[in-house]
Amino acid sequence: MQVEGTGGGPRAMRLPDYRDGSIVNLMQSILAGLGASGAGDDAHGHLADLGPEEVGDAGHVVLLVIDGLGRSQLESGPAPALRASLRGTMTSVFPSTTASAVTTFLTGLAPVEHAVTGWFMRTRELGGTGEAGSVIAPLPFTTRAGRTDLASLGVSPADVFIGPNVFERVRADCHAVQPAELVDSAYSRAHTRGAASRGFKGLDALVDSILGVVRHARRRTYVSAYWPMLDTLSHKFGAASSRARRHLAAIDTRFERLRAGLAGSGTLLVATADHGFIDTRPESRLDAASIPEFSKMLSQPLCGEPRIAYCYVEDARRADFEQHVGGALNGAARVVESASMIEAGWFGLADPHPRLSERVGDYTLVMRDDYAIRDRVAGEKRFRHIGVHGGASREEMHVPLVVVPPS
Repeated sequence: MQVEGTGGGPRAMRLPDYRDGSIVNLMQSILAGLGASGAGDDAHGHLADLGPEEVGDAGHVVLLVIDGLGRSQLESGPAPALRASLRGTMTSVFPSTTASAVTTFLTGLAPVEHAVTGWFMRTRELGGTGEAGSVIAPLPFTTRAGRTDLASLGVSPADVFIGPNVFERVRADCHAVQPAELVDSAYSRAHTRGAASRGFKGLDALVDSILGVVRHARRRTYVSAYWPMLDTLSHKFGAASSRARRHLAAIDTRFERLRAGLAGSGTLLVATADHGFIDTRPESRLDAASIPEFSKMLSQPLCGEPRIAYCYVEDARRADFEQHVGGALNGAARVVESASMIEAGWFGLADPHPRLSERVGDYTLVMRDDYAIRDRVAGEKRFRHIGVHGGASREEMHVPLVVVPPS
């Protein structure tokens, strides 16, 4: 599907290949290969480029998720070790963002099933139809306004996060290896039940943690590991920046050490990412407050992501919202009815979870080219990210499949 472009030129829209080519399908292959019943039997099948038989033949399985490493960054970056084991390309999920994609890695479910739809998300547990406090940030598990911890307001992870996780389903000793500061978060606790959590500080400690698990394993082991810093640097400086490229080179060096350290252990090593990136320009970073009449039509602050913004529209304004906002944005975004996106399978091919529709609003702004949009609630700083993700461009949607077979 082509999306007409402005500014940076037209880009083809890439929606997830949920049949057999997305990170959802990768997780279905891992689940089935590790003995989980029912994996790959529904609308989301196994990954074409890594089937469950290959997973099942391994003595141990390590999945390394490098946050923000899109296929285009890998192709153009200083990463010879990763490229040497590059098997193919997968799509992320929609939206192509950490909140939705990492939840897929940890549950095996598509967003249509787990219903984590972006960095900001409306949730009914906080009530209110016109309050910024009814919008949360699910990963830090806080309100958007004031960043109040949700647990202090009587909201539990079980109220927000839906479905079982991978570790509770597979037949293996499970380990979740993640930065030390994330281990005890509400999000992590909800999604790593059934796994031994191992915190680390620094790239070398990440590699050491994975090697330590495998070397001391007494039976089949599944390790899910996560590295966030490339994403952080790409947001701040841009995915094409020298800072991000230098960090990718450091990741690549550690990946080679990990590959060498796992040799002879019978371990299948898979490395991939949750999403890629697209860099914005100052003129393509839009402030919602500058769009005439826009905020007056909304009953909630924008949710989702700067590249995919969910709009909750006042009932009396719905008739003219699509036409007015589409014109006011001057070609920077498509305005799409959110219900039609669910029906068309943007979020996945399974039956939608009942909570999904309330979490994607009435309309979605699908930003074109390199445009991003952001609003602000009281106390928030101005949006200054250079690198962004969440959208449906090739740069954001395509992620690498790096595979080192067992030896």
